Amino acid sequence: MENKKQTFKITVVGMTCDGCARHVEKELSKIGAEAQIANWQSGEGIVNFSADVEQAKKEFTKALKNTRYKVKEVHPLEPELERKNKIENFSQDSHKTDADLIVIGTGGAGMAAAIEAANQGRNVIIIEKESRIGGTCVNVGCVPSKEFVHFARKIHAAKNVPLNGVQIETKIQLDYPKVVEARKKLVAHLRTEKYEDVLKAYPNIRLIKGTASFEKSSSGLSVKITQGDQEEGITAKKAIIATGSRPHIPDIRGLKEANPLNSTDLLFLEKLPKSLVILGGGFIALELGQAFARVGTQVTILARSRLLSKWDADISNTIKEAFAQEGIKVFEQVQIDEVKRNPNVVIKGTSQAKNIALKAEEILVATGRKANTKHLNLDQVGVETHPKTGSILVNEYGLTTNLNIAAAGDCTQHAKLVYLAAKAGKLAAQNLFLPSNDQKRLDLSIVPEVIFTEPELARVGLSEQEALAKNINIQVSKFPLSALPKAIASRNTLGFIKIIADANSGQILGSQIISPRAGELIHTVALAMRLSKKAGYTIQDLREELFAYLTEAEGIKLAAQTFSMDVSKLSCCAG
Repeated sequence: MENKKQTFKITVVGMTCDGCARHVEKELSKIGAEAQIANWQSGEGIVNFSADVEQAKKEFTKALKNTRYKVKEVHPLEPELERKNKIENFSQDSHKTDADLIVIGTGGAGMAAAIEAANQGRNVIIIEKESRIGGTCVNVGCVPSKEFVHFARKIHAAKNVPLNGVQIETKIQLDYPKVVEARKKLVAHLRTEKYEDVLKAYPNIRLIKGTASFEKSSSGLSVKITQGDQEEGITAKKAIIATGSRPHIPDIRGLKEANPLNSTDLLFLEKLPKSLVILGGGFIALELGQAFARVGTQVTILARSRLLSKWDADISNTIKEAFAQEGIKVFEQVQIDEVKRNPNVVIKGTSQAKNIALKAEEILVATGRKANTKHLNLDQVGVETHPKTGSILVNEYGLTTNLNIAAAGDCTQHAKLVYLAAKAGKLAAQNLFLPSNDQKRLDLSIVPEVIFTEPELARVGLSEQEALAKNINIQVSKFPLSALPKAIASRNTLGFIKIIADANSGQILGSQIISPRAGELIHTVALAMRLSKKAGYTIQDLREELFAYLTEAEGIKLAAQTFSMDVSKLSCCAG
């Protein structure tokens, strides 16, 4: 008797590129298998094949025998036909649901949650209200902004060569519409490759477009999906909310009428503004402010308190110094009284109690974000939110006040970082289906953050301020880049590496870095903190490690040594 066609999740090792994935698919097709490798890095894919799981693994292994690829794992997934039948037959059986899990939102958190649940063999419905999937990061956040930051760095580097005896005459012609068009193409490519194609590889994930809202239900969870004048009701055992956030517009007289830009608007403007005022002193204000200044826009930043008010003050002061060197104006302790547009933007207010009046072609509002939760009818299912921000309140397991519903990403009270959102989404998909005793906590004590200015800013763990507020007896090392051989040789000495440790135990508690490659260095400290937490690794152990000479990472060792000695009295290669 011939086996019916089944769907298997397959993991293949040995792939190094997209071409490898296509090669694997081709080889498997020779035995009648329909394969789609979603991600060559993870080696994961979906295969439809007529065999049981044991026979399938043997056949797949045999098919790849003469290649460099090896089949690591094969697991059965519920066939697509059976999944569709379950949905179609729901009305005939009130004890069944349309899906095991509903995920609302297709950004980093939602995708991670849906994929994790699908890998567990669960039927997932994922809902997206926008016309495109992918959420903030790939469409309007991390990807286009970092592409522009990198582009602006290249232009700045071409204009500024800090070498004695070298003079470069550079005339840069900027066709800005073409720059924006290239950005759009990059976004579209990554959205297709990392989101649309990935969803296609999971037959047990069904995508529905529309706006989701919860409804009261006597059994299971009920969600209404609205698209135009069409409505559809679906049910599931569990749900994960991953609806992200939107820019917050502060209540300032005349601001809304002045048609301010948010970061999305600014990144996709077809015309480069001659001048720009930015409201806000956080990472969006800093990254985009410097990038636009480097391509020719006159930039002024207005911070309500100071730049990066939640970071240590010496970080704030150092990046302000870097901005001043590039002609970026920064006003702190700002109170805005009124904004007008006629036709340029006019801002009136005070800075450090002194009157200011500024004009600019455009104004960017970068004063934080608010959770996208208003449309969800969360009160119908007992999910509590923060009264001011609308953020969904989750516990350490990612669960809301309704334990059948989890939330992850920017719609929660957690830091708005895409990698944290993905981690939280994956964990939520696990914890929703686990007994409470087996659920895993989301560890927020070691979360690296990076701001992609130049120099870069990075932090992890406790800041000096936070450690003192907790009454911890701390010891702080602040190693200046002016003493780092790599920085001296590169003629790029603005910045420092700061490490905070427990003065009694030597445990590494945190770090803040401002340097050309701070975003790379901070992960070394994060790993040291993890070892410190799990295995008692101390600052004494860190300073005994070997770091290659004339690297920026050597500064971490030197910062560790600074706890107990004056490094200015050490030779350049002192161990």
